[in-house]
Amino acid sequence: MPINPYLVFNGNTREALTFYTEVFQEEMPEIMEFGPGPGPDGQPYPPEHQTLILHAQLIVHGTRLMFSDAMPQNPVTFGQNITLAL
Repeated sequence: MPINPYLVFNGNTREALTFYTEVFQEEMPEIMEFGPGPGPDGQPYPPEHQTLILHAQLIVHGTRLMFSDAMPQNPVTFGQNITLAL
């Protein structure tokens, strides 16, 4: 059973993906943005949140790395911004 790291960033996931694709010489993956929503409360996301990354994944040497932005009202702390998906 593979274990997939899920990395969460405070609004800079796009920059992290650019870095990883350059370092590992991979193509930029397809990116899903939050878009207009609806958000958890059923309302559209504010315009400034709509371009944040909801999900992206990059396969590096057979390992799936997954990426997402945290919402600004719920930022992640360095060292607590990774989960493992089974």
